Amino acid sequence: MFRIDRKGFFPPDAEIRETPGKGRGVFSTRKYARNELIERAPTFTFEDNMLTLLMESNGGRTIFHDYAFNKGGTVHMALGWASLYNHNGENNAHWKVDNDTQSIEIRARKDIEAGEEITILYVNDESLLWFAKAD
Repeated sequence: MFRIDRKGFFPPDAEIRETPGKGRGVFSTRKYARNELIERAPTFTFEDNMLTLLMESNGGRTIFHDYAFNKGGTVHMALGWASLYNHNGENNAHWKVDNDTQSIEIRARKDIEAGEEITILYVNDESLLWFAKAD
């Protein structure tokens, strides 16, 4: 692992493990305090209509839909581990786009213990989640 200055990119102190029923997830390897920065992941961005065009040209959803952070008409595709955090309505972390560094920050919403899965809220309305409809 590596660490660089505050505006640099770095992976979390975490590991990827299987989460029952969800596939891979991100689990902390140390305690994170509330509001602490967990990860800053670089992104590349494009307008959200590009996802619509991609869907139309491929006859439906693509894998890109599941790993995109959509904010204000702009899609941010995260590199690093940011796309591996699972959704949980009672999330212990949250994400924020940082346009200055072209990155997504993942921060602890509350204290997170070592070994705990780090989860984020994908959307406020869970009926919008494709996997919620599949249950």
